[in-house]
Amino acid sequence: MMMFINLTQYVIAPYDILSYFLFVLGVCLITQSDSRVGFAGLCCTVILATLTRESSILIPVFYLAWHSHDPAMMRVKANPRRFVRLIVLCLCFIIPYFLLRVWLGFHNAYFENMRFVENFGFFELTGIILFLVISGYLLMDPCRRNPCLCFFLGAIPYTLFVLNVANTKEVRLWVPVILGLVILRICPAPGSGPAVIPSRMGS
Repeated sequence: MMMFINLTQYVIAPYDILSYFLFVLGVCLITQSDSRVGFAGLCCTVILATLTRESSILIPVFYLAWHSHDPAMMRVKANPRRFVRLIVLCLCFIIPYFLLRVWLGFHNAYFENMRFVENFGFFELTGIILFLVISGYLLMDPCRRNPCLCFFLGAIPYTLFVLNVANTKEVRLWVPVILGLVILRICPAPGSGPAVIPSRMGS
């Protein structure tokens, strides 16, 4: 995976590597700690990641995907703590992002950078197809299809954001989603089956 990140990092952006670090830190807190202190650290991580890059929305999505093996996850009465924590994580993204947009302005972020039509050019479609091919491969394992599919579907808002305002031929923009799928593939949640390390994805 590191090789894939290095190959796609042809545009040097100071926030890219930092966003990957914060995403992985969030994943570690989700998978290794269920304490209040760990969750407080996770909330701080989401806020810092939101101040870095919009891909921070994928941390709450990963939280949902990691616990998707639990049928009580989305039933408030059956498991109120995890549901409330998911809502809090989403608010840790929404509130800082909204305040940033109020401060920096919505107009510059969206209306002046709309690229939806341009992103269906030949080279732009190549980036989209590469993303879909890699994601499809990572979704093939039946033992981890549910959490991976949950993460992939939960990442749709980020995917639509990239399609609307970014240049889709920059594969680095798809790395956060691919990174999350790779982690779910090789480090499955409890009860989701044995781990299978994807071949040909780099190390």
